[in-house]
Amino acid sequence: MFGFLVKKTFFDMWDNMFRIILLNLAFLALMGMIALPSLLSGDVPADAAAASGSASVSAQSSVQKAPAAPLSDAEMEADFNTFLSECAAKPFSAPLARILLMLGPVRGSQLIGMLIARQPLIVLPLVILLIGVAALAALCGVASRMTSEIADYKQPGFADFLASLKESWANSLLGAGLLAGYLFVVSIAFPFYAGKGVVGWLAMGLLFWVTVAALLAVQYFFPIQSRLDRKFRKIVRKSFLLLFDNTIFSFGLLAVALIIFGVSAFTAFLLPGISTIFLWWNAALKLRLYKYDWLEQNPGADRRKVPWDALLIDDRERVGKRTLKGMIFPWKE
Repeated sequence: MFGFLVKKTFFDMWDNMFRIILLNLAFLALMGMIALPSLLSGDVPADAAAASGSASVSAQSSVQKAPAAPLSDAEMEADFNTFLSECAAKPFSAPLARILLMLGPVRGSQLIGMLIARQPLIVLPLVILLIGVAALAALCGVASRMTSEIADYKQPGFADFLASLKESWANSLLGAGLLAGYLFVVSIAFPFYAGKGVVGWLAMGLLFWVTVAALLAVQYFFPIQSRLDRKFRKIVRKSFLLLFDNTIFSFGLLAVALIIFGVSAFTAFLLPGISTIFLWWNAALKLRLYKYDWLEQNPGADRRKVPWDALLIDDRERVGKRTLKGMIFPWKE
């Protein structure tokens, strides 16, 4: 079944290459919008970071080397005030993303709040960043719905894009917000438990596996929204049910998704691209649901002996006996 899933995804992508490229261009545009504030921003001086209360992190700065002699508290305070003044004078180049990366979510948020209090215009790059992230989440919902249609051997058009956006944007934003909130909590919890001895290591191990489970379950979130349910709670619940019932399969999905992402780097993410990852997940759910239809029709059957050859007959016929040679030189077959 897994081998056929790879073949089906590849040929579905090839048959809808123009649609896949357009979706990938939309992803690239939004990712560029998200990266824009960071690209235009300056750097966080190590001394300023140290003065804000994160001396241990500032030593890792790759931009400015640590001075040979340690600065006094007064000198670090002066550098910090200079940094604040420069951010206030040039609000559109304030390094908000770098502040969060260097100082962490808690202290970084405090420093950004201080900057906004001094110069409200600093909030504009942050607004651009948040709008870009929200738009990217909505696009994920649209891409999932359109690739779900492709997995069903249909050919979605521009009208389907707008309809998909209308139907999926709310759940997409809720899902992105839930995942971002969880990752925010984890980013605080890991450093907190790091210094708590054995109990801390046990807590960190638990958080690690919960995070892995969450990331694996996310693979089913958008396909379920596209194919099975539109209620957010039910989508989340079914995502974890599918994960726990298909754990090894879920790891396989993630592995191939990472391979697709890595290969896409060689084509600047035009092909196969991010949209092909959604096609991969949607095709996987489509085929995996045959298992549950079969179990419903055959109560008491052995769940480990699913007759995939019989269940995939129609899809094998739709995909056909295609080869790479026939795909590139169809007139030779």
